[in-house]
Amino acid sequence: MQYEKIKKLKTSEETLIDGINYGLVISSRLYIGSIKNIFVSILQGFFMQPFIKFPFKENPILISYNLKNLSRKDYDFMIKTLKKIIPNHDSIVITRKISFNIFKNFFYILNIVKSLKRQNLKFIEKLQVAALINYYKKYELTLSRNMKCEYHSYISFCDSYLDENLISQWIRKTHKTITYTLQHGQYKYTQNGKESNDTDAYENFVSHYIFVWGDSTKNEFLKADISKERIIVAGALKPFSSLKNYHRRNDQIAKSFCVALDGDQSIRSNKNLLSIINEFCIANGYIYYIRFHPKSKIKLYNKYMSTINFNGIVDSNSMYEKNIHFLVAHTSGIIVEAITNGIPLFLFIDNFSESIHVDMNVGFSDENELGELVKNLNMNYDNVIINLSKLSRDFNIAKTFEELKTNYQKYFPQ
Repeated sequence: MQYEKIKKLKTSEETLIDGINYGLVISSRLYIGSIKNIFVSILQGFFMQPFIKFPFKENPILISYNLKNLSRKDYDFMIKTLKKIIPNHDSIVITRKISFNIFKNFFYILNIVKSLKRQNLKFIEKLQVAALINYYKKYELTLSRNMKCEYHSYISFCDSYLDENLISQWIRKTHKTITYTLQHGQYKYTQNGKESNDTDAYENFVSHYIFVWGDSTKNEFLKADISKERIIVAGALKPFSSLKNYHRRNDQIAKSFCVALDGDQSIRSNKNLLSIINEFCIANGYIYYIRFHPKSKIKLYNKYMSTINFNGIVDSNSMYEKNIHFLVAHTSGIIVEAITNGIPLFLFIDNFSESIHVDMNVGFSDENELGELVKNLNMNYDNVIINLSKLSRDFNIAKTFEELKTNYQKYFPQ
């Protein structure tokens, strides 16, 4: 579904039901316009019932993790780190079960479809929206029936996304609990015409506060007119030890580097970047590894992995076991990981890049510009690392686990 349609749904009266903005709740499911995604959404609305396992209140803080089913090790690490920092917490467990109230679902969904007549949507799009609203309306009823206790604080992993957006809205409506959410990737403000599901990070921000990694993210949220009082700069919930002093292992200049690709939603930029990389390698005698996004379909890039300069696929662990001289990326969240740990970094700049990337002054748009950046790195390695170190605190203010722990714990009862 086009962004303009989704934006209108977020601000329409039809999706504001009993004080909950369901346009915000469901928006992340609407960007993918495939028949499969629409069909799954409709089935969910007709045949699924949310099931939430509530804890018996023993602690003052409630935590939820709505992206567990994505099997993202980096996300799992973040929530585990948060729970280590804040041990006195309860957790919500979110699952689904089959619903047998098919006729009741049918009539409710039909009424919602009729209410959307002023929306410039195809019938199948109205059916998808109505089915999702029906599902999450049942979710809201489950919350109302079962969540009776009052917590000091509620922390969602990502309040811009589905379940946790609804929970955050509902808690703010019905309880005195203070709501927080986390930054889980490098958020960026998208300019007109470039909007995507990344835009939801600030458009769907419904919690009282968000913990961000550094001032770079804070500045992106300020561009979106988010009040500075709602933005807490606390540091990234990421590993500290695995890459410590990485650059000191590069006493000899290696002729290899790593390319970190974006998700497949940026496949055009990914392929353009790999074309430039191959030209650069041919001209300069380098080899490269590829670090794919965890959800990428690797077969889409087979053409680029058949070249003589390609040396293999790496992941978040094996990448740093290679003798890699520098990292190349586009907008991948690995940017923060690299600069935090002193790894030389160069960014591919194209029409889909945002100011947060351009302003880092490590960008290139073709193989010749990349060649000049690498030449400068080889001649002035120590100076590049010093400049990178100055930049790193803008992206991740916490440099040790103890600093990270202090930055988070001060907002919660111990």
